[in-house]
Amino acid sequence: MTLANTVVMVRPASFGPDSETLTTNAFQTKCFFEGSREAGRDEVDAFAEALRTAGVRVFVIDEPEDLVRPNAVFPNNWFSTHPDGTVVLYPMQAENRRLERQIPVLATLKEHFHIEKILDMTGNEERGRFLEGTGSLVLDHDARLAWSCPSPRTDPSLLQEWCGLMGFSAVPFEARGQDGRQIYHTNVVMALGDGFAVVGSSLVEGPERVITALADSRVVIELDSDQIENFAGNMLALRAEDGSQVVAMSERAWNSLKPDQREIVSQRARVVSAQLTTIEQSGGSARCMLAEIFLPRH
Repeated sequence: MTLANTVVMVRPASFGPDSETLTTNAFQTKCFFEGSREAGRDEVDAFAEALRTAGVRVFVIDEPEDLVRPNAVFPNNWFSTHPDGTVVLYPMQAENRRLERQIPVLATLKEHFHIEKILDMTGNEERGRFLEGTGSLVLDHDARLAWSCPSPRTDPSLLQEWCGLMGFSAVPFEARGQDGRQIYHTNVVMALGDGFAVVGSSLVEGPERVITALADSRVVIELDSDQIENFAGNMLALRAEDGSQVVAMSERAWNSLKPDQREIVSQRARVVSAQLTTIEQSGGSARCMLAEIFLPRH
């Protein structure tokens, strides 16, 4: 399976509670503990160092202090990169999250990678249509499949439009939390690795169809609702410089897995489990913090 060997992370300057995203993100905490801004930066740095030690190339970019961007630590929602040199810019539901596109990520990438074209889909924000990057899309680059569950942040028609532009086939499915609300991002209920996949089958409507499709090429780890709440679905498989597989997740997520589930993952990859207690207050975890870079190098 094609996996990224490079990621971008953002060291936050204005990390904190966000009332604009709270209504659609049931994983988010209403009130953060004291010192969260500084602790969030420390968690980013420690996570980045752990990934580098595991052989993954990491670019850490500082969020400018000019504006308030409470969720800047989650860059995977506003852009994605692709092996043909394409960068896609995505329409974001929350107005304050659109400010994240001003962080100098693309300028940094241009110094090291070839960008052939930029596909700008942000004009859909004016029409109330949103598709929040690899939060909304869980991508299988080899099979050209885009797994996605609809939500206020993931417009089904925009999913189909993206697939037409990028040459993928959409695999939509419904996923709802215990409160009955649509899961806000696909990447909290599903992750794909080389030889395995995790899926929150207890939250997916008609899980047999999803599991059967995934099981064609992978061992499927079914997660219960408690494990999803502990961000076990929010992991990311990466490729180390030596070609081995690295799986990044939070300590909370790793600890929620059952022994047999841990064995399936650890047999196939080196696990990097980071302490992300502070970041997870924002309703995202390890995968959300990592924007994969598939661009060709200069």
